[in-house]
Amino acid sequence: TDFNLQLLNGENPYKSAELWDLNYKRDPLALTQYKLISSTPPCYTNIVDLDCLSETMSRIICAFRLNVNKEPYITLASKHGNVCGIGVDYESESESIRKALWGNPQAIWGGEVMINFVVTEEASNYLFACEKRKEKLGLEKWMLDVIAAPAFDQQALAILTQRKNTKVFVNQGLFKPDLGVEELVYRFTRGGVVSQTRPDYVLDCSKLDWTIPMKSRELLDDLMIAWTAAYTSFHGGNEVALAKGSKLIGCAGGPSTVEAAETVVNRVMKTHGNIDGAVFAVDAFFPFTDAAEILVNAKVIGGTVPAGGIYFEEVKKCFYEKEIFVGFIPEEFRGFCRH
Repeated sequence: TDFNLQLLNGENPYKSAELWDLNYKRDPLALTQYKLISSTPPCYTNIVDLDCLSETMSRIICAFRLNVNKEPYITLASKHGNVCGIGVDYESESESIRKALWGNPQAIWGGEVMINFVVTEEASNYLFACEKRKEKLGLEKWMLDVIAAPAFDQQALAILTQRKNTKVFVNQGLFKPDLGVEELVYRFTRGGVVSQTRPDYVLDCSKLDWTIPMKSRELLDDLMIAWTAAYTSFHGGNEVALAKGSKLIGCAGGPSTVEAAETVVNRVMKTHGNIDGAVFAVDAFFPFTDAAEILVNAKVIGGTVPAGGIYFEEVKKCFYEKEIFVGFIPEEFRGFCRH
């Protein structure tokens, strides 16, 4: 290794932790390539959450490159490394931030934000506090624990570091994120290490098996947002994500696709009031029509889900009969993030 960094503490205050540099191939978004420009050192949780966000940002950028040949302004808002908000906008940096923070304004409190553009004074003021949040939730400050971007202007940094415990990271690789360069990924287990080839699938809408054609070009953005959330989050498995209006409005998992679908519908109804017009994405196939029916009854208009299962034709029919456009991902590209 080139160096190791002593972290503030482990997952709990009684634990110690270090970050070791194993970035032999010099991946621009490796954790050791992020520069801390605030005063308080990060803890283990900050670091691993930052790593999750790097993966999520890379996936969504690659999806936009592949499907629309554009890279919009993107803001990721997350808690415990799982995105609870994604904001996409082609014209306004501020709109990108607003969409992300209001995807789930309660969940993002004390969470993490990652951005693919320069953070300005205007943007930092909104990231620090918002009067609308005070009106809706009783406190104007977002209390963000981690903020990462390719660059910050001096006024922005002064505003964001008013909160001592906010860790601000800069990495110019976020201007042009890409998938990791390592051929294998590893998971340390009790007494051993498991390795597998890296997860490099990117949603390609031109290669999906569609029930009916997509109803408008704008819905493609929502589809990529929902797919990114479902494929890079771990809420217990079988993740189901919903997106609408170029933002993530909910993501949930569970021990079954039925429970995951029920949870995300309930969560979105509580936060946003309705689901009409949203699109969905799922990282596991539907073994029966029950989870599909939950989404249909919630009035989604489209989505994407892996193919497979004994009742695959019945699942397709469930969406087709309601004229819901659904793209089925080839079975071998199921998600299962962080299982």
